Amino acid sequence: MRGVRGGGPRRRWTDGAENRPGDRRCPRSPGSDPPRLLELDWSGDLLRFELHPVGEGTELVFTQTFDQLGRAARDTTGWHVCLDALGAHLDGASHEAAGEWRRLNAHYAKEFGPEAATIGPPEGHEPA
Repeated sequence: MRGVRGGGPRRRWTDGAENRPGDRRCPRSPGSDPPRLLELDWSGDLLRFELHPVGEGTELVFTQTFDQLGRAARDTTGWHVCLDALGAHLDGASHEAAGEWRRLNAHYAKEFGPEAATIGPPEGHEPA
């Protein structure tokens, strides 16, 4: 496996966002402990990426903390799709997400309950 470095792959994971002041797509980092921990404040949500050695590999533990239950299915679905794509990239494979968001969102809405699926994708972000 190889990491995501440089402008090319990294720009794909951040939707092309640059680190510009005031750009809400670019997170602030309230805490980190490189290379094991990175915490990001992404428009009020806390994103936490932890890396733990496991055998000859590394385990990624991801946590998102937010205050709107209605987003749980949507956000879990989005991260599931993104992390699957990241895993494929690290393995040198391609990842086809067509139809995956809708299928996974239905799964998480059922798993978490209807109250966790009251907020859908943001305007202008149609899921694949």
